Formats: sequence, structure tokens, C-alpha cells
Amino acid sequence: MAAESSFWGRIDLTSTGGEVARVWCRDATLLAVSVPGPRPRIGVRLLSAGLVGPAELDAALREQSDSVNPEPLGSILLRRGAIDRVELESVVRGQLIDQLADLLGWPLIAAAQFSGDAPAAPLESGTPVAEALRKARARLWVWDSLLRRLGGPQGVASPSMLAAPRADIFLGPYDWAVLTKVDGVRSLEVLAAECGLSIYECAQIVDALMKVGLVVLPPTAEQSGAGTAELLRELAALNKESKSDS
Repeated sequence: MAAESSFWGRIDLTSTGGEVARVWCRDATLLAVSVPGPRPRIGVRLLSAGLVGPAELDAALREQSDSVNPEPLGSILLRRGAIDRVELESVVRGQLIDQLADLLGWPLIAAAQFSGDAPAAPLESGTPVAEALRKARARLWVWDSLLRRLGGPQGVASPSMLAAPRADIFLGPYDWAVLTKVDGVRSLEVLAAECGLSIYECAQIVDALMKVGLVVLPPTAEQSGAGTAELLRELAALNKESKSDS
């Protein structure tokens, strides 16, 4: 595979449906991935994570829309001092793995290489291809198990009215963003879009909120979760690995 060699440039991958994904790499390091499909916007993700404020994001978006040759939103926020590079790249790396996991399930019919092509906003240090593929494959396994447990992208969680939540709960910005929108009507897919998360990330959060008694799922979804202990161990390992990377 070119991405695992000394190739530097862009690889275009075409699916049987005619969609084209793009992978940029340099010396066995991934710089960026672009896969068609609805994606949480970087600004919404940063806002939901508490990394930028509404006023800072609004000002950056206005600058971007007013420019004849607009910079990527992340670059504008960096230049304005609204966010630091470590925080931004942590979010971007998560997006990269998410898209790579989607790409692993593609039915491919063609691939083309374009040497020397660079992405608009590459990661400063990139991500080793072998490491990115390992994380993407692990994410696919957890994703499949988690979706079965929660009822798929259309699964609906409700606020808990009876269960007493644990007293030692610590909720991060993403947890709060999801929890405040869980209403028994919004599906995982809708929650993810409104909170600036991938469905995978949203499913992880809903599952964790359920474990501490803050949300509940329909009985049919809860009963489909065989092997929960193994799944939770995998999630814990991935979360620990993600924190160490950032």
C-alpha cells in the first residue's frame, strides 16, 4: 500500500457507487483523510468540547465567509489565539480516525496516486499509517457492538426518571452537550449532528451516561447488549489510548 511506503502525495479511492475518498500521506504518515458523507463540522465539535466560545467561533466564521480565499476554520482560530494547536490537532486526529474507519468498509473499484499533492490543513506531525489503521479497525469492532446494543443510528435514549445517578460522576463538555439534548425523541444520529460529534462518539457517550444512571434505553435495545463487559473493557482501553495520544 502506497500510504505505508515512502509515497508522498494524495491517493484517490473510488467506490462502486462512484464516490471518491482522498487520503494524503507522506513517508508512511497520514496527514489528512476526506471521505464523502455528513460529518460534524470542526467548529461545532470545538464548541461542544468547550474549547472555543460562541463569540470566538462566530467571529472566526464571519472572517472565513468574508474572505475571497478563506482559510480553514481551524487555522483562523489558531491565528486568533482562540485555541492552541494541541487542542485543535486532538480533535482533527479524532476526525481522521473516524473517516478512516468508514473508508475501511468501502467497496473499492479503483485507486489513483498523485505525487506531491498536499492537503489544505495537514496535521503538524501526522499520524503513522500503521497506528491509524489499528485504531480504525478497533473502532469498527467497538462501533458494531455498540450500535447493536443501542439500537443503531436511529436508537433513542431518554432521560432517567427513576435511576439514581452516582454521586461521584464527572461529566466533560461533550457529555453535557449530549445529556442536555437527550429527550426521548432525538435519535443517536440527530444527537451526533446537533452536538458536533460522529455517531460513534455519540454512542460512546450515551452508553456511558446509561451506565451511571443518567439516561435509559428502550428494553429491546438494552436486551440486545450481550457481551457488555467485554465491550466496556474495549472502550476503556480505547479511551485510555486516546488520552495518552493527546
